[in-house]
Amino acid sequence: MSAPRPSSEFPLERFALPLLLVLAAALRVREALRTPLWYDELYTLGAASQPWSATMKVVRADVHPPLHFALTSLWRVFGSSDLAVRSLAITFGVAGVAATWALAREWFGPRVALLSTLMIALHPWHVYGSQEARSYPMLWLWLTLSALGAWRWSERGGRGNALLFVLASALALWTHYLAGIVLFAQWLWGVARLRREGRRLMRWCGLHAAVGILFLPDVPMWWRQLHRTGADTWTRRPGLSDLADVMRRLAFSRWYLAPVVTGLALLSFRDARIRRAATFAMVLGPLTILVCWVLARRAS
Repeated sequence: MSAPRPSSEFPLERFALPLLLVLAAALRVREALRTPLWYDELYTLGAASQPWSATMKVVRADVHPPLHFALTSLWRVFGSSDLAVRSLAITFGVAGVAATWALAREWFGPRVALLSTLMIALHPWHVYGSQEARSYPMLWLWLTLSALGAWRWSERGGRGNALLFVLASALALWTHYLAGIVLFAQWLWGVARLRREGRRLMRWCGLHAAVGILFLPDVPMWWRQLHRTGADTWTRRPGLSDLADVMRRLAFSRWYLAPVVTGLALLSFRDARIRRAATFAMVLGPLTILVCWVLARRAS
């Protein structure tokens, strides 16, 4: 049975959402003005400031896909000041906050969506990460839109939802290879969700095949980078303390809030109307983080 469309009967939403987006933008601009560009940002800027052939030479020797470098290169028309360089990330960061509202609204309704938007707009980890001249704000946006398209299609179908999922997922892979882990977890959730609906399950797998086709042009570069970085040991083996630190950071960098945030997340499973959405959120969030932690331990 498909979930009903989220109610639009919440007048405060029309005024609160724009204010939250302005707040999100202001906090990220403030952070960008407070902190100087650091090595990784300067590296990205240096690579993107060269002719395209030279930029691609740098990208091939790097460990990331080319999309962020390409957009940074185009974005240079807006100037070379620290704020101008970071304005691309801020733009994607604020768009990611708006996408978070859209996804939370689909899952849990307008009131929870506004609360979620407020939390992500204020979250210090997201504020810092979404003003940094790197690929992470872009990755957040694409993965959130991918989840939005996947959820809408799984519940209601529709070509527009399928197109949103395919394009956002492909852009996520062209932005950061770790998107593949999130997309794989999302695919598994969909297989479980549609296991009794043969035709829709085949279409679900077909949508992922379409994502793979759009990623094909980058496969040779990915393969070269994968083999080159396989021997690198620039990261240490993560431990339980690192996993605990992620929990602390997610809880607004306050240990005492970690049980509160965890409790609120678990409470959502008590309501049968939103249990499927809560499961989807759990798969894309905590379970994917745990998988990345396990893989990092095995690779280190």
